[in-house]
Amino acid sequence: MLYNVGVIYYRGKRFLADELVSRSFEREKFVGCKFEGVGLRLTSFECCQFGECDFSGVRFDLTRVVECKFAGCKLSNLDFVEVKLKRSIFEECVMENCVFQELKLGSGYEKAWKDLRGGGFNRVNLSRSIFVKCRLNEVNFGGSNLKGTGFEGCDLTRVDLVGVGMENTVFENCKISGTRLGMEGFLRFGEGKGFVLG
Repeated sequence: MLYNVGVIYYRGKRFLADELVSRSFEREKFVGCKFEGVGLRLTSFECCQFGECDFSGVRFDLTRVVECKFAGCKLSNLDFVEVKLKRSIFEECVMENCVFQELKLGSGYEKAWKDLRGGGFNRVNLSRSIFVKCRLNEVNFGGSNLKGTGFEGCDLTRVDLVGVGMENTVFENCKISGTRLGMEGFLRFGEGKGFVLG
């Protein structure tokens, strides 16, 4: 693997509980690192790359992730409510049982828009995850597993869902316009709305 001059690399590092609190990382690469149970309070990642890292049990708190790429990472059972997630790409990751939502400032329950535009979930296992009031315009979910995933009040304008596993996927009060589906997805979506193939 060729490395860029001036880029900081972390390979196989196991980060400790509060080691990353109030730290900023820019254009850094993390390969095979363990973030298990780490607190990411006031932590910022910008233009970073993560390869085959384990984020099991990470605690987000006012965390910022901007224009980052995650490849082959484990990110299951995480709540992204405290993460400003902007224009980041996830490829071949496992993200089961995740929650993507944003709360209005000062409110513990009132939902605000979570802007995920410019990002992507390519060949990602998002089964049983929940997206609440997310702007997903033009996001690519190509080849992903969305089985049992829920979308509530989301904007899915021009989203690419071709080749996506959609068994038991639920779309409640979503804006759907120009959204691309493969034949199986089209049938599953119709079944979910009560249509029967005749």
